[in-house]
Amino acid sequence: MKTKETVSLCMIVKDEEDCILTAIQSVQYLTDELIVIDTGSIDSTPQLALSAGAKLFHFDWTKNFSMARNFALKQASTDWIIVLDADEVLETINPETFYVLLSDSQVEGYYLRIRNILDSSMSESSDQVVRLFRNRPDYRFEGAIHEQVAPSILRANNGCGLASVPLTVHHYGYLKDRLDYKHKFSRNSQIITQELKQNPENPFLLYCLGLEYYQQDSILEGLKHLTKSLTLLSGNEGYFEDVLLNIALGYLRLEEAPKLIDFLSKALSMYPDQADFLYLRGLAYLQETSYFQAAEDFQLSLHIGTMTLATFDQVCCLLGDVYQSSGDFPQAHDAYTRALKFAPASPYPLQQFISLIRKGYSIDCLLQGSLQVENWPKTESWSELLANVTSESFKLYLVMLLLTLYRTLNTKPFSHQELLALLSHFPKVSELRITESDPDMTQNVTREYLTLALKEILLCSMAMIKDMEATNSNAKNRVNNLLKKALYILCHVIESRENRWCRLIFRKGHK
Repeated sequence: MKTKETVSLCMIVKDEEDCILTAIQSVQYLTDELIVIDTGSIDSTPQLALSAGAKLFHFDWTKNFSMARNFALKQASTDWIIVLDADEVLETINPETFYVLLSDSQVEGYYLRIRNILDSSMSESSDQVVRLFRNRPDYRFEGAIHEQVAPSILRANNGCGLASVPLTVHHYGYLKDRLDYKHKFSRNSQIITQELKQNPENPFLLYCLGLEYYQQDSILEGLKHLTKSLTLLSGNEGYFEDVLLNIALGYLRLEEAPKLIDFLSKALSMYPDQADFLYLRGLAYLQETSYFQAAEDFQLSLHIGTMTLATFDQVCCLLGDVYQSSGDFPQAHDAYTRALKFAPASPYPLQQFISLIRKGYSIDCLLQGSLQVENWPKTESWSELLANVTSESFKLYLVMLLLTLYRTLNTKPFSHQELLALLSHFPKVSELRITESDPDMTQNVTREYLTLALKEILLCSMAMIKDMEATNSNAKNRVNNLLKKALYILCHVIESRENRWCRLIFRKGHK
């Protein structure tokens, strides 16, 4: 009796010695057979494939990816096929979960999420492509480039048989150094252009060519092909939404905010719950200083919560910027606080807290807001601000330290060990001295006052550790008042000569 479905990895390669083993290793624990088709490598790719246990076959390159893919399928002897490129990695999945997917008799193939890493900052785009499917002779790839197997599966099953699955493939082939190394733009654009000569009205080829130009930062040329592709689509194509999204991204890159707003308003009439469309239109409204509309779009995109172009904390920060620019400081504070929940180590919300205080926002509201954050940053996170000491990083460090102390003192219950651990992150304020002369006496006085306030905060807090009964007495009230004053000084003063001053404080402070 058969215990589980068998799986073959099918891969076509050429000069992939830098990445082929990583790709194979990401699926080796799930597969029974490794099929590698080499199309003319001159490096050690074939030897590496053999050393990993692959069955190696050679195929003369014909400038047609489907022909190479289908040659690989013919070599497979298992029940299922999983397709990867050498510059891709399958995200880890529990084998039991994987084999449950393969046992579903109603499914002939699965759409996997392809996460395209675009640059060193890990910005990304994503797509859904059928990469896991049953090994049957009528399931074959189509198209000279950006080849797909889904059409043949759908034809064989009267439009059915495919399902989406929570499996992610990380694709690194769009990183600039790899694009340059593989000469992908030249190769791909030549193949697509040749195909378009035979079929100039093929919307998928136009879409692919547009994306190739995008990868070369030829945005206007790429947008031209994508727009032409859109005019030839019926709206039922699986990539129709991707065409819309990439046209929108083109308008964004060209800073054509009015055109972007108009285009996305039409797109949202078809896809009202497309969070990325709302996010992009929010950016365009923000660029046009249409703050009410921008806030509305950002809020709705957060509510839907399916953005792929930005993270929750990034959208929250943008929402905070919108409210701050429109003068709604309480709403801005709430948005930045939400951002801090999602990304505790991010300095941007702290910088904007300082900006709000400078503009007249209440210190009391800022302190109370710190009590509302459930996932408050751990000291390990915000102490990273000190990795490279600058005036701004030191200021943010002190702001977070003071907010954390206020939160600790005013959140029940807390232990003296917890308070003592927090105080260990204080600069050694007892040793601080402002020794340089400063012609600006106001600056001197405020710096001296902050130094004294920090000292007294530390002394009063230490007193509470010795006598926990004092936590609700004058010592605690004194610390709370000092915290407010210290935060006020940090947010309003110490501007022009801040770098020099902070280095002096830091010299004998926290290491």
